[in-house]
Amino acid sequence: MLNWMFFCSFVISFALTIVGLLMDVTYQVQMAPRVEKFQSYQLKKLPDYLRLKKRLETHPIFNPQLESGKNFQTLWQELTQRHENKKLLSLKEKKVIMAMGDDWLDQKHKIKLPPVAVDLFAEIYDYSHWETTTPMDAWDASDLIVSGQLYLAHTFHFEPLNIRESLKRVRHLALILLSMEDMNFKRAGLSLLEKEQTFTTVLDKKILDSELLWAPVSLAELRDFRHYMNQTSGMLSYLSPPQVLDKVYLKGSPPTGFCSVMREKNRILSWSRSFLDSNFPFEPSFQERIDLIDQIRQRGQEACLPLPKLKPESKGRWVTHIPYYRRLYAIKMLLDANKVSEPL
Repeated sequence: MLNWMFFCSFVISFALTIVGLLMDVTYQVQMAPRVEKFQSYQLKKLPDYLRLKKRLETHPIFNPQLESGKNFQTLWQELTQRHENKKLLSLKEKKVIMAMGDDWLDQKHKIKLPPVAVDLFAEIYDYSHWETTTPMDAWDASDLIVSGQLYLAHTFHFEPLNIRESLKRVRHLALILLSMEDMNFKRAGLSLLEKEQTFTTVLDKKILDSELLWAPVSLAELRDFRHYMNQTSGMLSYLSPPQVLDKVYLKGSPPTGFCSVMREKNRILSWSRSFLDSNFPFEPSFQERIDLIDQIRQRGQEACLPLPKLKPESKGRWVTHIPYYRRLYAIKMLLDANKVSEPL
């Protein structure tokens, strides 16, 4: 009996060793080159990123410091409650201006300012920030983008003496959106700044030198900020080199947009951790990076609004219990998630 138990133990250990070696070979052939490329890119770009991080810490647009005012969430709720569909604008209203593309200022006959946009910009100065823990939707963010476009277009065609004031009010809304912890609405703030650029370009061509009236954020700065936020999000990964995680998220002040990135990456970080903690024999250890990201998440809990508590996802959960294969599965998913992440 004892010999039989020893034999079974030997067979199981031998089988696990073979499986582990096969998985390691698979990793070295398929995954290791992609991981090395991912890490090499981050290390190469890190010095430039840190210089941009320092510059953006005091940038008046991308790190706005508005005077104290009310939470915009209050106005958002009031405006949406006036509509049965709980939206600021109907799908039809949005499609009209979205279909115009870059020519949204050239079709005067299609510009109709909805009353809700009038109310929105009439009260906008009373609000300085937007704090909410409710998950927001990208389609909701488009309500605010289109409202800003309609407001500017209406002023351009029908109230030209109020152009500068309209630009100020739309800029104020953009700053509120850029201060949000929701990435969809931060993107909406950037989009409003781009509409502002289009508006002033048309002014230059048709009416006057817009520099005398308004100074838009340059397209180069907008591109830099989008790239910076994409890098900040991409670096928050269990595949990132430990020195990158430490220098970007733990040394000095948090990066601009830190809370937005934490909220955006919360699901993938929570999901992937279960595949990477604890080690079977021969499994590569991720403990150092797990410890660092736990510190980063703790910093997020102290600096940001509460993150939603996520329930374990049922799809694919069995994979977390399969030795060796679970590491390959997690690494592939993390690489794919970074590859297809939505640009800002």
